[in-house]
Amino acid sequence: MYSLSWIVLGWLSYLSFNAFFTRFGFEYIIPDCMVIVIAFVATRRNLLALVYVTCCLGYIVGRQALGPTGLHETALTLSGLSVYFALGHLTVDNRFIFGLLSGVTVMGYHSFLFSLTWLFGAEAYFSSWATAILFPTGLLTAAIALLAYPLLEWFEGLVSVDKQEVFLSWR
Repeated sequence: MYSLSWIVLGWLSYLSFNAFFTRFGFEYIIPDCMVIVIAFVATRRNLLALVYVTCCLGYIVGRQALGPTGLHETALTLSGLSVYFALGHLTVDNRFIFGLLSGVTVMGYHSFLFSLTWLFGAEAYFSSWATAILFPTGLLTAAIALLAYPLLEWFEGLVSVDKQEVFLSWR
């Protein structure tokens, strides 16, 4: 149930931010709040939960983007695993480190997407010059992550299994 709640949160944030920034954004610079959710799960939970969340969200995003099956799943899982192994499963309680981590993760995700498409596809291009440098997207995602960090902590406290087990204890 814990992973399912993060999948739903990641999917809804992906839909809402893409709808808003597609209409009011600049040159396809869209913060990827789904990657923010994945970076948060990578810093807080175990490897199995991370892989489950990244594969499911990658599948959903891949179907919405009409990409080949496995492309988004692989790129998102590689990004999540990069964060997980780079941090050594430490708890990040600093908003600024989490914001930086989210910005780097979204740039890594798009780099993995481009690399896999270029490696296995015929031709791959970025949609504009702004998306080709990846820095504006990472910077905007980091700013959104700074604002979303308290909300993600609140949501984790709401769905966390650790706190629910206290009420189920017989002692």
